[in-house]
Parts: sequence; structure tokens; C-alpha cells
Amino acid sequence: MKKISGMNKNCVLIGLLILAFIGCACADAFASNGDDTKTLVVGEQWDLGGGYALEAKDVDFEGDKVWLWLYKDEIELDNEVIDTGSSNLEYRVYTYTEGGVLIFSCYVSAVLRGTCASMVQIKDVFVIDDQFSGDYGFVLDGCWIDSWDLSEDYSIAAKDVAFDGDKARIILLKNGAVVDEKILTEESKAPVDSDCRYSYVKDGTDVINATLKAAFCGDILNAVELVEVRQRSEMSGSILINNESHLFKSADPTGIPWDLADGYVLTVKDVGFNDKVVLELSKNDAIMKETILNESSTFTYTTGVGGINCVVDRVFRGCEANVVKLVNVNQYSDVNGTALLAHESYFYKTADPTIMQWELLNGYVLTVKDFEEMYWCGGGNKVWIELSRDGSVLKDDILVSDESFTYETGIEIVNCTVDAVFRGKLEDMVKLTNVNQYSETGRKLIDRGSKTFATANPIGDMWDLCEGYSLDAKDVDLDGTKVWLSLSKNGVVVTDAIANSGGWDDVDRWFKYYNSTGALVFSAYVDAVFRDTDYDVVQLMYVTQYSDVDGSVLMMFGEEDKKTLHTGSATTILPSISTPLDGQIFVEGDAITFNASAADGTAPYTYTWYEDGIIIGTGNSFDAAFGTGSHLIALIVIDATGTNVSDRVRVEIKSRGDVNQDGVITPTDAVIVLQMAVRGKWDPFADVSDDGQVTSLDALMIL
Repeated sequence: MKKISGMNKNCVLIGLLILAFIGCACADAFASNGDDTKTLVVGEQWDLGGGYALEAKDVDFEGDKVWLWLYKDEIELDNEVIDTGSSNLEYRVYTYTEGGVLIFSCYVSAVLRGTCASMVQIKDVFVIDDQFSGDYGFVLDGCWIDSWDLSEDYSIAAKDVAFDGDKARIILLKNGAVVDEKILTEESKAPVDSDCRYSYVKDGTDVINATLKAAFCGDILNAVELVEVRQRSEMSGSILINNESHLFKSADPTGIPWDLADGYVLTVKDVGFNDKVVLELSKNDAIMKETILNESSTFTYTTGVGGINCVVDRVFRGCEANVVKLVNVNQYSDVNGTALLAHESYFYKTADPTIMQWELLNGYVLTVKDFEEMYWCGGGNKVWIELSRDGSVLKDDILVSDESFTYETGIEIVNCTVDAVFRGKLEDMVKLTNVNQYSETGRKLIDRGSKTFATANPIGDMWDLCEGYSLDAKDVDLDGTKVWLSLSKNGVVVTDAIANSGGWDDVDRWFKYYNSTGALVFSAYVDAVFRDTDYDVVQLMYVTQYSDVDGSVLMMFGEEDKKTLHTGSATTILPSISTPLDGQIFVEGDAITFNASAADGTAPYTYTWYEDGIIIGTGNSFDAAFGTGSHLIALIVIDATGTNVSDRVRVEIKSRGDVNQDGVITPTDAVIVLQMAVRGKWDPFADVSDDGQVTSLDALMIL
């Protein structure tokens, strides 16, 4: 127990004035004034003396802010939110005054939203007229992760970690009794250096020092990694422990092992929040190293002669499975240092789900395996994509928006770009663009195709624009920052995109559509996205529409103009064109089979196919042939209730004989045909004679 004397009270008042007028540099000194700390659990009232009490009402989801309530004789006097997430330590001071007189003040040194309990640590308490008589002290609860025995009967225990894995609560014990407690923030995320450092001083001796490298909250275990641990003898001051590290674990799961050379095994023990993973390296069942790593972190283990190193490329907490991708894996022999592994990669996965599949050409299949789980500290931005052929997996990858997926073997290539990953309230969606596929002969099979994988088809407010255009705010994401917008003309979708109001770049906030001539037709700026339990809205600014006919301005918002649209509250028919593939390339004159299906509506469905507004086919399947060029085919599906939706597909028609598809027929094409004839390969563009085989006759016809 400690009372603040008159001298200490003056120090507090001076400190508060310094904080107010000088700033952060002096706040560090003020924050460290005094050794006593109170750890206050959320919901607990702390009797301060003189009828005053302080309650930590709640902490926020991020675990940086605490809502403090001050009482006098059980009546609320004041409340305030204190933020410990800033490097400006003035924000950590809570004061209450009446008539210009300071009644109460304290310094909030740390906040924890733990997996076991939420709490706050408070120092330097002042209550007017020396009335403070509160008990400083620790929380003696049942929270426990692991302990580590030190010298001279000391031990450190990790009690709890934050939900999002960036803070840890540790205690110091002497002969089994708690002598100190501290909430620490990870070194890489600490707003100020002191937030990640632990120090215990006794009788002028700096007995224990440590740094929190990482905290981990996983599916199976919680873990805390302390580094730079040093201990001095409290009796002689001699160094007992110098620069050691320790990993506290609440459990020891089997994990997913990967057998390396020379008896080494690299195991993913668990996957946590905030893109973290616990890695363990063992040799002949003996643990060599275990650590907590983030994405892009490097794992290194050396033995003098040999060693192992790798980079954690991606950590993925999915809805159905967890995944860790390692790249640049290198292993060197412990005997002579020779390379046993060089620039290898490895893909750990806890399960093998399948969400949606897309059949490409020549037996290739692109599969959306899983979406990243949404949780209170973020997520939902990654997708797991797999490429297989004839049932054999060729490549797995974890991707975010604007990243590319590429598989290449010789001249046979499949690649695409992830345009958007969207975890909505009504559906999950990933949109692939710039999809290209090349055959083993080097011929392009798909040219800049696109594919939208969606688990449902939401529908929101439809805003009628000019010249038959309309804008649909389909859905908002679970994080409340993104919106899926869809623009239609005469009932046919012409473009859709995900706009991000929370993006770092204003480019992400714009929704734009250019017509086939390249002219801008419509643009809108997503000013805000609002997600609620009852309704969701998107607010648009700087909306402009130009005429398709003459380019004149049809609509232009002023600086103060805004449009609010309610996003989807229901889903409608989900159409799907299975063949042909968007961007698929065909030979001039060949019949193309169009197939489609529909779901989530009321059967039966009617299917009508259009090109440039003219009907070219009906039914869920029909055949058609086209002349050379690019053809955009629209499908309108109507169900038994009269609800209609659309889908579209683009096909590219090339001339027979233009084998390399450079737009002209030259002797180069003839050479390619001769090479195919020798190898016994067939290609519709090389079969100029249309006899079902590729021979020298086709080369002669090209020449």
C-alpha cells in the first residue's frame, strides 16, 4: 500500500503541467515516476479512498483503449476513454477537475484484451487532499500459459495473450510468490520502446530484463516469446543469464511436419491471428529451435558448418483450413556445409477443402480452395487458389488483391490476376482478371479472360441512370469498408468491381466504366461505406455520366452532391456460363457450343443469348459460329417468378492458318505447322485443310 505524500502530489501536478505544455518527451519521465502499479480487471471497481473509486468499464476490440469511470460515494463523477496505442504519452493520462481544481489523476501504462481476461495497468495515482489509500497490486487469477525457472528461486510466467496476438501479460515470481506483473506489447508494434521492455529492480540492482519479441493466439495454443533475457544476482550483482530467449507455450500440438535431410524436421505447430505461425525445428526428435514468426519473417538456424533458413511467405487462417507457405528454403550439411536444399518452397495445409472450381482447357482446373476468415482484428483479404491438371495438383498459392498467379512449364502457361477478394454479408467472392492460357505448342488458348467466383448473387438498391444504365450496390464486406458495385445497361451487366473506402490509395475508391471505344461512360467515388446489423449503405460522390452516343455530359455531381444507396438485403438468381470460357480463342467458322446453368431462383428458367442486342440463341445450350474478331455475348436468365439476371462471355475468333496468332499469316506459321506434323500434334489453327490431322500439306497451303 502506498499513499502519495505532499511532495509526491506536487510532483504529479508538475508532471501534468509538463505533459500539457511540453509534450511527449517529458511524459516518459513522468510515466516512470514511482514503482507501484495496479492491475485492474475490466468490471472491477478500485477503492481509491475518500469515497472515490475507479472502474475499468471496458476495453476496445483492438485492445489499445480503455473506458474509465470515476465514482464518488458510488455516484459517477466522470468517464473518459484513454488511448495507449499512440506514441504520445499525454493520451495515457486521465485527469478529473472541478472548478479548476485537480481532483484525480492517473497514468495508464498498458491495456490488454486477453483471451482469459481484459485488464488495464495504472500508475501514479493522485486523489485530492492525500486521500488515496488504494491497494496497488496484481491479479491473482487462474490464467496461465507456461513458466520458466531462472536462478536464485526466480521464475517468469506467461499468463495471457491478447486476442490479436500483439500483447502478453507476464509475471515474475520469487519462491512461487508473485513479486511483479507487466503487460507488454510486441517489440515491432510497441508505440514507445518501454512498452515492450521488462525490468525488475530490487534494492538498486537490475535483477531481470527482457523484451517481448512476439505474442501468439492460435487455434490450439497461446504462446509468448521473450528475448534478450538477462538476470543479475540480487546478492552479488553478477550476471546469471545473459541474452537468452524462451518460448512459453500453453500446449504442445503435433502440428504439420516436413521431413528435411539429415534427420531434421520443420514443423508448423499452429497458425495464429495477425498472420503468425509457430515454427519448430527438430533433429532426431530433439528440439533445436522454436519461434513465432510473421509473414515475410526469416527463420534461421546455424550449427557452425551447416544450417537451415527460410522465409515465411504467407500465413492463412481460412474458413475451412489453415495454410503456411515457406519459400527460399535452404539447408546445408552439418558435416561439410554442402547444399542439401536450395531455394525450395513448401506448402503446409491442415485440410483440403474445395469452394468452387473452374475448368480451363486441356485438363487444367482452377480451384478456389478457401477464403481467409474474418475476425475482430481484420482478415478476409486472402484467397487460396489451386491449379490442377487431370486430378494432379500443380500449384497452390495464397493471394491478395492485385497479385498474380502464374504456372509455367516450358511454353505451357496458365496465369491470372486476383482483381478482388470480398467477404460479404451475403456471399463470398473472388474475381480473376487477365486470365491467359497457352498450349504446349505455344498457341494462346485464352486471351485476357475473366472469372467471378461467387457463392451467391446479392441485390441492393438499383439506381436508374441515363441511356438505360443502372447501378446496383450489391453487398458490403464484413469489415464495413468495401462495397461490390455492378453497372448494367438495358438489364445486362457491363462491369462490376469492388471499391474500398478504407484503402490507402484513392484509386481504390473509384468505380469506373469505359465502353468498347475506350470512352469513359460512368465514374463514382465511394466516399463512405456503413455496415450495421439492420441496414448497410454506401455513399457516392463526384458521380459523372457521359453519353454513349456523342460523349456529352449527362450527369455531373457538384462538390456537395451525394448519393446514398442501400446495399443488398437478399440474393437473386445466380447464373453461370460454363462454356465457352471468357476470352477463349476459336477458329473462324467453327461452331461454338454455349452452355449455361442457373441456381437460387425458382425453376423453370428461360435462357436468351444476345450479341449487340440481337438474339442469337435460346435455351441453356446452343451452337453458333462467328467471323473473325472479338464477340461479346450476353445471357439473360429469367426464372418462373419473372426475376431476370445476366451473365456475359467474350470469345475471340482468329483466322485458320494464323498458328502463332500474331494477326497475320506468314512463313513462320508454316514452320510451326511442319514441326507439329513431325511430332504428330494437332491444332485447329494448323489444320488448314480441315481433314482432322496436321501434315506438310497444311504447311504448303499456308505458304
